[in-house]
Amino acid sequence: MQLAVDPEQITEPQEADAERPVYIVGEEKSLRKENVKTFRMSDGSHVAGQYVGHFF
Repeated sequence: MQLAVDPEQITEPQEADAERPVYIVGEEKSLRKENVKTFRMSDGSHVAGQYVGHFF
């Protein structure tokens, strides 16, 4: 499995805080596409991952 991130779908955090690590809070299922998942981050930003290929 390969994960590619589309830079156009990455949002900026609302408040930059270099001392606190940013982590995935959960998936935004309403934004899910065939090969793309969008995740809500702990700082309020979002990141999208594009999955290439099939895995069984």
